[in-house]
Amino acid sequence: MPNTERQLTLTIGGPDVEDGKIPLAALAGKLNALQKALFNVALARSGGPVAQRGNWSKRIIASCELLFCESRKGSLAVVAEIPPPSSVQTTLGGKKDDEGLHALDTLRQVTVSISAGDSSNLVSIMPDGGARLRALKSIEALCPRDTDGFWVSLGNGDGLPYARLTSESRSFIQHIFEDDDVIEVQTISGDLVEIRVLAGRRHIVIRHQQREIVCYYPTEMEETITQLVAGSIVEVKGRAQLGDDGVVRQIDEVLDVSTIDLSSFRTSSFHFNDGRFILKDPVICSPEYRNNLWVYECPRYGLHAFSEDRQEALRQLGEEFAFLYEGLINEPDENLTPDAIELRDLLKADSVRVEEI
Repeated sequence: MPNTERQLTLTIGGPDVEDGKIPLAALAGKLNALQKALFNVALARSGGPVAQRGNWSKRIIASCELLFCESRKGSLAVVAEIPPPSSVQTTLGGKKDDEGLHALDTLRQVTVSISAGDSSNLVSIMPDGGARLRALKSIEALCPRDTDGFWVSLGNGDGLPYARLTSESRSFIQHIFEDDDVIEVQTISGDLVEIRVLAGRRHIVIRHQQREIVCYYPTEMEETITQLVAGSIVEVKGRAQLGDDGVVRQIDEVLDVSTIDLSSFRTSSFHFNDGRFILKDPVICSPEYRNNLWVYECPRYGLHAFSEDRQEALRQLGEEFAFLYEGLINEPDENLTPDAIELRDLLKADSVRVEEI
């Protein structure tokens, strides 16, 4: 009989995975984020300071490495488990300290709080600001983005879910960063100039607003960094040094970095405020980065939104759709031009339902 107490179930469901199929790259990304989240939660729950390079100890890896058990279809579910406690995992009093089990429980507490939109107990669970931030960053990567047509849930070994993570969960975590008085977190986008190693301090250089900004990253991100390609557009979030003008001068520690895919993508919903507009079939949207602006377009409906912040540009695209839909959907023909009538009828044909979030 499996020891379900030591197991964790990751479930991915939603419109884009109704048939149990999901791109391998997306699945691999969520599994990797889940493993990092458990490592970082284990690090954060100790209350000890995070080393400059942010390494995980051999003890944490030994106690919290997730091992694949099985997968289930329907909504795609992956069951993994942590190893049993080793003989070296003892406290100063000589008692066995099941660090992996403690980490699983802490991950449950943290994700339940995030799922509920409640940050009140996160500081007490993870006292060290740097470790807390790194753990939350890992969980943010586990959450879907606005353009993803799926949700992620975590549950125990029996599959009973305790936290569902959505794009709203990702936004909630980002608001926590903004409200954290201890750590100055900034996000910058730009061209990746190159990856450099100088006197043992690993860093990348980003050209942002006509300036080259040095961004130092911990060794735990080495694998992610090596996948970056010079000349690509990347987004970097990290602890920042700001100049007197409030502009980022340097990133002292990279918390997250990703290459922005500027190819067209398909989405089956648009979000704005408390509304989600669900489409019958996905539509194509096109991102672009030019003159320090993120530009998102949806040619089918003639939508166009832009901002210096990528998430804000995407939010504005949802706002544009909401205004278009609400302004046209119930208008009679006599109040509209022929082009507006055609667009209204297209929206009626494409839209399935409007949900409150």
